[in-house]
Amino acid sequence: GYRGGGGRAPAAPMSWKRKAADDKDALPALSHRAELLTALRDHGVAVVSGDTGCGKSTQVPQFLLDASPANRIVVTQPRRLAARALAERVASERGSTLGRTVGYAVSRDKATTLGTTRLTFMTVGLLLQLLIFKRDEVEAAFTHIVVDEAHERDVDLDLLLLLLKRRMKAQANKLRAARASAAAAADTAAEPPAA
Repeated sequence: GYRGGGGRAPAAPMSWKRKAADDKDALPALSHRAELLTALRDHGVAVVSGDTGCGKSTQVPQFLLDASPANRIVVTQPRRLAARALAERVASERGSTLGRTVGYAVSRDKATTLGTTRLTFMTVGLLLQLLIFKRDEVEAAFTHIVVDEAHERDVDLDLLLLLLKRRMKAQANKLRAARASAAAAADTAAEPPAA
């Protein structure tokens, strides 16, 4: 399902169920592209839940990437291997070289090109460090933050969600945020820690 946020009127829920196909064009996420983009534009925050394999991790970032050439997206992952693998997958789907339009950044390893990379997969811990120590640079570098696997709650993720919530409340900035989680765990991912 989907829930709008940011203190604005919530949008209608959406449910993404996996269809029996491995083809990218058959992923359930594709039928919700316009709804998600509208929700982020109107509410600033979206919560997306869906079954494993529905396209949350690979398609939602591409929706944002394709929506505007000005969009610069960071997608968090709880593990380094997942960040790199998803960057490789999305770059491949787009017919792009890893590190150009699509890249990744994890501790002690990255594949990005300054001024060219518009979609970066990053670990939660690294984005948290950047928000704490280089907040203004992060806000200038990215238009959208997608917190993927939001049901895998830990201290770093809770701190990241809290910082994002405070930043978005403190200013009417242009930063947009989406949280994605498995359908079975959507309730634990829906609400960030209290500010």
